[in-house]
Amino acid sequence: MFSPSMTRIEIEDLVLKKERETGYSIHEIAEKLPVSDLELYEHACKKEFHVEALTNEHLNEIGYIGNILTSRLLTKRRERIFKTESWPNF
Repeated sequence: MFSPSMTRIEIEDLVLKKERETGYSIHEIAEKLPVSDLELYEHACKKEFHVEALTNEHLNEIGYIGNILTSRLLTKRRERIFKTESWPNF
């Protein structure tokens, strides 16, 4: 859905357009996005802020849609870690 050349704002606009067209909430759209699209959004944010990693300050600046997308990315990354890591029984 997203391309590497898109800016943060272009991606957010596309998500809003999808919301209007489909009637799905932004949360539902973020849930359906593949990790690769969420990572492209993260990359666009890092490129915009000229940083290697996003901080809380950046998350405050990207606003509602950006926080939903980055939160979903972190959740998917955690799910992948928990699936691949073996955890000791306590």
